[in-house]
Amino acid sequence: MESVAQAPVASLDDVRPRAYADIQSWVLFEKPGGNQYVIGSLTADRYITVPENRFKTTLVLARQFDGRQSLAEIRDYARRELRQDVAVQQLYTSLSEAGLIVDPPPSRITQGEFKQLSIRLLQVNLISLSRLRPLVNLLFRPAIWLSLVVILAGLLTTPLDVLFAPRALQIGSSYALGFVILGLSMTLSSLCHELAHCLVGLRLGLTPRKFAIALYLGVYLFFYVEITGVYTLKPRDRIKLWLAGSWINATIAGAILLVRQLGFVSELADQFLLKIAFANLFMILNNLWPLMPTDGYFIMCTLLKVWNVRSNAWQMLKNLVRGQRQNRYGWFLWIYVIIAVALIVQGLVFQIRWLVGAVQELPLKVVSVEGRVFIVAGAVLLMLAMRVLPRLLKRVVQRRAAARADAGLPISGTSSS
Repeated sequence: MESVAQAPVASLDDVRPRAYADIQSWVLFEKPGGNQYVIGSLTADRYITVPENRFKTTLVLARQFDGRQSLAEIRDYARRELRQDVAVQQLYTSLSEAGLIVDPPPSRITQGEFKQLSIRLLQVNLISLSRLRPLVNLLFRPAIWLSLVVILAGLLTTPLDVLFAPRALQIGSSYALGFVILGLSMTLSSLCHELAHCLVGLRLGLTPRKFAIALYLGVYLFFYVEITGVYTLKPRDRIKLWLAGSWINATIAGAILLVRQLGFVSELADQFLLKIAFANLFMILNNLWPLMPTDGYFIMCTLLKVWNVRSNAWQMLKNLVRGQRQNRYGWFLWIYVIIAVALIVQGLVFQIRWLVGAVQELPLKVVSVEGRVFIVAGAVLLMLAMRVLPRLLKRVVQRRAAARADAGLPISGTSSS
């Protein structure tokens, strides 16, 4: 969570909240027992999820947050017009924490698990990609059919053992150079993967906003794009959007494998092509694996009709441990959380082993045994510091801001009326 302080509200008459003017609603999931809805703002690209029994009341009252009415007046409006006694302060808090209140500035904005647990390394604005929408709409269907032919032809005519033979891991006779080329291929494959999400987003009427590179848990390197309004799409269109990256990876792999079948490439060129094909096939498996916050995870959420399985799993598991609430899916939650944690640990162990192996290749005359141990230990501590320090600094800032708010001090250098 991000936090900037704000003085506590003394009464319902003390604040006249103003929400974004474009508050709208969309169906998130259709369920037999009642649909799940989203109420949000495309301007802010923020939202809350609401069950059907509270949907109409929440939407009507959210639109009353116009900056002219106090919370007490909105409460009276609900009693008079809706004939309901609504906890308006609670609704205000929910909208504020969701980032849907413009004024007064929210005291806390809730972030998703991925943003909370990630360190952003790079960010690029993608708004200019919207110019490509007419071209994408023109070429989309022919490109899909052509890529389907390429995928089937390439994958069905290539024995799988080719991808796992020693020559597929080498460049010439070097494994080290092979892994370097594979790493570069993975980077290019990731960029193509994210570009595909952007293009399909344009096709579906959405606007790609940002491309970013981040370290999830300080360990896993993620490339991702932020696209405005994914929650406004129908479930089948959301699945199309999340499958787009894997589709382009399959197309690239299929095309590479087809080129190999032509037989005119040299041995060295063939090894390069195998690295590219392997990288793209690995991207497909990695992104469709639902136990990390990847495309496969979001597809699983859509199929299960639960918007955020990971956050819900952690919270329900906490409740289960505390005995606060019994859940019939408790066994599933335990399995999901255990496997997710195991994957995180496995990632840490893999990186440490890779680091140890790389350091061991250093000539002993150049770096002593003690020096190698120092390098490994320093790198491990650096990985941990990259994960822990940002959160510690954020907590310090939050506590100082909260202390200033409690003391009635202004939070920034701007004057307050």
